[in-house]
Amino acid sequence: MIAAAYCYLMRRAVFAMLTLSALLLSASQAAAATTNVAVGTFYFDPAQVNILINDSVQWNWVETPGYFHSTTHFGALWNSPVQMTGSFTFMFTNTGYYPYVCTLHQWMYGSVSVRYPPPAISNPQRVAGEFRFTYSAITNAWYIVESSTDLTQWRGETTNKATAATVSYTNAALHNLQYYRVRRLFDP
Repeated sequence: MIAAAYCYLMRRAVFAMLTLSALLLSASQAAAATTNVAVGTFYFDPAQVNILINDSVQWNWVETPGYFHSTTHFGALWNSPVQMTGSFTFMFTNTGYYPYVCTLHQWMYGSVSVRYPPPAISNPQRVAGEFRFTYSAITNAWYIVESSTDLTQWRGETTNKATAATVSYTNAALHNLQYYRVRRLFDP
């Protein structure tokens, strides 16, 4: 009787750990963020930024007494006013790499790299000896589900091309505690 109760408690603890690990490794779909870039006397700081789609970059003019500067995308996606003070904000609604320059000082340049957010794992559960969860996806994008027992070495479980905004994953061979993560493949 004690052994049966112990086994039951251990199974519940393992399930709780699996659920928690899946939740901890999932990315939250947070609200859009703004990254600040200082426009100084002949520099952008940081010169290169990495953001998620629908995030914004705000360029803030600092330390530019007597010097006018701008931030202008090479493909004319945005073009800030030429100014000594103030700020300029642009929201990025597409993934990609966006180089920019100060139109008055061509040696002042920077770049913005925009990517999709990582998938969010939800609804982890153990049913009839199988571990299941769903994750957010972009239709027609490729994903890989990976597992690890120690969070240092990851093994690919499956790859798939998403056919919907939510994808289900099932691991029928679950014998040990495993952590899961989902990554988008071929992301710029």
